[in-house]
Amino acid sequence: MELETGYTSWQVDIRIYNDYTQHMFSINDTQSKCDTQLEAISAKVAFERAPLACAPHVPGVDILRGCRVGCLFCPYKWRGVNAGSCQLKVDILDVLESEVSTRKRNGNLAEHVLFNHFSDSFPQNPSARSLAYEVLKVLLENGIKISMKTRGVMPDGFKDLFKEYSSSISVEVDFFTMDEQLAKLYEPCAAHPQLRLDTIRTLLSLGVEVKAGMGPLIPFINDTTGHMEELVRHVRSAGATKAVSYYLYLAKGMLESFEENLPVAHFRLIKGAFRRRPWQQVGIYQMYKFLPVKVRTEGYERLGKIAKASDLLLTVCKCKDPSLGVSCVDKVPDKVHGGDESGQLSLFSVA
Repeated sequence: MELETGYTSWQVDIRIYNDYTQHMFSINDTQSKCDTQLEAISAKVAFERAPLACAPHVPGVDILRGCRVGCLFCPYKWRGVNAGSCQLKVDILDVLESEVSTRKRNGNLAEHVLFNHFSDSFPQNPSARSLAYEVLKVLLENGIKISMKTRGVMPDGFKDLFKEYSSSISVEVDFFTMDEQLAKLYEPCAAHPQLRLDTIRTLLSLGVEVKAGMGPLIPFINDTTGHMEELVRHVRSAGATKAVSYYLYLAKGMLESFEENLPVAHFRLIKGAFRRRPWQQVGIYQMYKFLPVKVRTEGYERLGKIAKASDLLLTVCKCKDPSLGVSCVDKVPDKVHGGDESGQLSLFSVA
């Protein structure tokens, strides 16, 4: 891969470390950014159009507009979803109950929804957390299956509900890295990686289907063999047997945020990796830049070998890598990114 910095890979590692440690003084200031108040808004609808291009038949139900986890690599805030303060749809429970009743009468009630796809499914704020519980309860009691994602901690108050409806819930617990300081840099308000491992353990003990999300992978930052081996080892020790991954892709405005919030060496690596990459339309509204296919393929192969050696079933998310992935919502296909007998990946389905 061509690097704007001109460094060799080992020189890059040294430069990142030196620049990274100098940047640490500002990371301690991020906690205040995670404690912003929620703004109350009204919900226009409960069931919204499918948020994922790879699962056009699965609508979304979101209690929040915006996300307080603050991941630098999140593409949604650059579409205006996270603009301004984080907002709580305080009346969504009433709207949801009304829509469920109407859809039941009309025979078009959704069988499956994505919950809080544009924010974290386990909100830190007590009011948001309580509302999330009540909305989940209505959905599950009406026979609707739920897929959700989190970089947070499983609330104790959700346990009985999740145990009762365990066969109807699928949770992806996402990780950028197991390195605490690197995680604070890229996902400043997410739960500590070790706490997310506890979330995996808790969900599995309740009988809930769990996948470990590994991403986004960024060349020379968290896609090294060492980072991959450590993450695979930890999620397997927590009991996860399935994982999904993808490489970083750029939405408009994201590179400017990287320049503002990352150490210089990190920013230059990312900028160099995407240099001269074209914008591509994904779905109806989204325009993204993707890393070269060769870079992504080699990274997936490396991660696939590591995962296979640990009996971890690995797929690549088509929603975030349309040309190399498979759906990250529907049932896992027979062929997955786990490697054949030679250790090579067995599937690269082109969309």
